[in-house]
Amino acid sequence: MPKKTPPIIPIFLPQRACPERCIYCNQRVATGATTTPTPAEVDDHIQQILNNSAESYQIALYGGSISALPVEELEGYLQAIRRVEPTDRILCIRISTRPDTVSSEMIELFRRYRVETVELGVQSLDDEVLVRIKRGHDAKSVRQATERLQKAGILVGHHLMLGLPGQSADSFARTVQETIELKPTTVRLHPTLVLEDTELAGMWRRGEYIPMELEQATADCARAYSRFYDSNISVIRLGVQETETLAAGVLAGPHHPAFGELVVSRWLRELVEKAIKAQKPKNKCIKLLVAPKALSLFIGQKRCNVHFFKEELGLDIDIAPCQSMEDYEFQLA
Repeated sequence: MPKKTPPIIPIFLPQRACPERCIYCNQRVATGATTTPTPAEVDDHIQQILNNSAESYQIALYGGSISALPVEELEGYLQAIRRVEPTDRILCIRISTRPDTVSSEMIELFRRYRVETVELGVQSLDDEVLVRIKRGHDAKSVRQATERLQKAGILVGHHLMLGLPGQSADSFARTVQETIELKPTTVRLHPTLVLEDTELAGMWRRGEYIPMELEQATADCARAYSRFYDSNISVIRLGVQETETLAAGVLAGPHHPAFGELVVSRWLRELVEKAIKAQKPKNKCIKLLVAPKALSLFIGQKRCNVHFFKEELGLDIDIAPCQSMEDYEFQLA
């Protein structure tokens, strides 16, 4: 299982400083944030959380093109975060931003305020797809920003999407491969959803865009997850963060409140299926020992993996926890 990371206090600056709006984007629906907090409000918000908890936190500036903010405004937020007492409970700062705004001057600002991680809104590394979704930058910008940040000792995250307009299966596979070659520390991956009040919603209503089905999105994400896992790149989110406003604002697309669980469960099922086919068991009743923390993932939602092995392979599989196993370990017994 992924190692437990310190909790994040997210600060949302919805669509702040974005030069244009991507065709799929409605951050107010996605996050529930409708206003942009001031630095003083950020300071108060973080302080209240610290006063009511004994934990240490990461602080994250999300939602807009953070490094496209006027320098004075961005410094105001970073100063507010660093003013919070006690300072030793603010473990690090992370931000999300556009790759084409990561200049040498901005990197120096990040280092000055000890920004540990910069998550880049990559979405795709296919230039044709980037034009279709109106990202306003190309794949070269992603490569350059990633390299600059890594050379400066700043951890890099990539945010990727699948099911974008004009994105084929091959295009997505190439994006996954190129991402692995760029070696970000983390990846966030989610399928494209049609949200209200977006250009994509209009395309969908006119029949110009057909969203992915949940089954296909799960399968494609599982394959990508497997590639990243084998490459020691941590996938820190699968699917969009579930909120009340998101659930109400999704018009179409592979939306599921436990999308990440579906993906990891599908990945584990494929690993077990491969092991079974390699072993070629003669007995139709098989026992599968698994790490206790991953038991529900191996079984699958509504026992879907158990049903799969029965219906597709003709096997009765008994999945049981083994206390000596960790993470995603399993063994056919």
